[in-house]
Amino acid sequence: MAASLQINRDLCINSNYQKMHCDLCRQSCPLQCIREDFTIDESLCNDCGLCQSNCPMEAIFSTTYTGQSVEKWLEDNPGSIS
Repeated sequence: MAASLQINRDLCINSNYQKMHCDLCRQSCPLQCIREDFTIDESLCNDCGLCQSNCPMEAIFSTTYTGQSVEKWLEDNPGSIS
């Protein structure tokens, strides 16, 4: 499965603040698919979203699941989440 998660380098602490280092995404990834240069190894990633949920800067985003696509799914499937 190809990963649909990507890291926005403009938001990532590791790209923007040279004196700061954040490793939360890498620590939370059960498959260790986030490389040392903070890119995602798509051949390992299963899109679980743990890295995305642990990023304090919201720098990790899904190219498949956007806010609009989730809203549409919820509209189309009322009562599916309780």
